[in-house]
This record gives sequence, structure tokens and C-alpha cells, in this order.
Amino acid sequence: MGIERIGDNEEHGKRSGKTSISVSRQLRDAGFFAASSVMCGLMLSYDLPGSKTPDKAEFAEESMKIRIMTIDDYEDVYGLWMSCAGMGLNNLDDSKEGIKRFLLRNPETCFVAEEDGKTVGVILAGNDGRRGYIYHTAVRPGFRNQGIGTALADSVMKALKALGINKAALVVFSRNRDGNIFWEKQGFTGRDDLVYRNKNITEMIRIDT
Repeated sequence: MGIERIGDNEEHGKRSGKTSISVSRQLRDAGFFAASSVMCGLMLSYDLPGSKTPDKAEFAEESMKIRIMTIDDYEDVYGLWMSCAGMGLNNLDDSKEGIKRFLLRNPETCFVAEEDGKTVGVILAGNDGRRGYIYHTAVRPGFRNQGIGTALADSVMKALKALGINKAALVVFSRNRDGNIFWEKQGFTGRDDLVYRNKNITEMIRIDT
């Protein structure tokens, strides 16, 4: 699958109009995955040393676009999340206003995958100036195992590296076998020496798909 990344730029990875880079690689294994920092699960992390990225699979001959997500994508993206089993959403952070706030804070590190104008994949990522954090990664049923997840993850890691971030982390539900297999193949290692804790500042309603 040929994947076209819209908005790539070699100079610090910044978007520049309609600049695009075509990437050709053979599919190895992507699978469905979902990551969320909202609920407790397995903490995974990945170092970004030098210019290396995790091994990527090659794609078959089809066209797919990976581009920066905007708030105009919200309805399609939310529908995608709701179509995927295992997502951990909530009524505040994942509302349109909540996602808009996240995108404004992280304008270069959230991506969607499109085929024929249809949103078939999504990944959110942000950083605190020290570490990158990946959230709500999903591929639409019917488009899995085609390398879309790998391309989205690669786009995020490249964007975080361009921002000077040296390590990325995410949380996957321990019951999400496919997700854990996927992220392990991307080079994210599990940590069994940590206890994940969180506390609501504002009460929210949990939405499990």
C-alpha cells in the first residue's frame, strides 16, 4: 500500500502547504489497536535515539493519505472511535471542545489516515516538553492489517522527534491483546516496575466501546 503523508517537511518536520512524501513499504503486521491514558492499563514507552525509528513493514500498491488532524475531522474520528471495541473515552476530554483544546495544544502531532476522503485511522499525541504521550489510536474495521497503524505510529514518532522529544509513552488496557502486540512490534516496551495512578480533577462520565 502506497501511503502519502501530507504536510511532511524535512526541516524539523513542520507542515508546509501541500508538500507530500510518498512512502512505499511492504505490510508486515499492523492489526487493530486502541490506546488511552484515561483508564489504568499497561504502561509502554519507547526511546527515540538518533535518527532510528522502529522497523516498518512495506506496503502493497494502494493509495492512502496520512495527514494532520484538524477539528473539522472530529465527527468522523469520533464515529471511528465508537466503531472500535476497546476504546476508553469520556464525555469531557473526548467531546468536540476537549479534542479542539488538545489539537490547539498539539497541532503537529495528531494524524488521520484517509482513503477516498474517508477517515480510516487516527492517532493523537502530545508532549509536555519532556515526554511524548500517545492516545486513542484506532483503525477502522475493514481496514486493519494493511499497515495503516504502523504508518500512523511512524508519523507521530517522526513529529515528536522533530520537536526534540526523546521518549514517548502510552497506556494500553491489559486486556487489549492486539494493541499490546502491535505496540510491542513498534518497539514500545512494557514496564512492570510502575504503578499507574490517576485522579479526576473534574467528574467525568466514562464511555467504553
